[in-house]
Amino acid sequence: MIVFAIELTSDEQSLLSQISFDPRTLKEPSEFRKNGEAVCVLMRSLLRRNGIPSHRLNWFTRADCNPGGRGKSRQQVFEGNGTAGDDILYGIRFIGAGRLDWATNGSACARG
Repeated sequence: MIVFAIELTSDEQSLLSQISFDPRTLKEPSEFRKNGEAVCVLMRSLLRRNGIPSHRLNWFTRADCNPGGRGKSRQQVFEGNGTAGDDILYGIRFIGAGRLDWATNGSACARG
């Protein structure tokens, strides 16, 4: 059961339904690319309309919301590893580690 989900437009819901949250299901490079493209389009739409609550954005962008980050935000950790901009959204570490799920579903983001 998913609770605390944000409101999605019909286009966003369609995109979300196309996204695999389990990277093990993506076998071919084309599947990774298609999945990443859907994530990017979804996130751009949500950010453009301020659809993600600020506390969920802060969880990713602010260092003080990342107690294990040694003074860095989750975003800064990605950037420190050489991944920035849309490349963050394409990566398995963004999707597979639950960061997209957190943005769209909050703390109760278990999928089943």
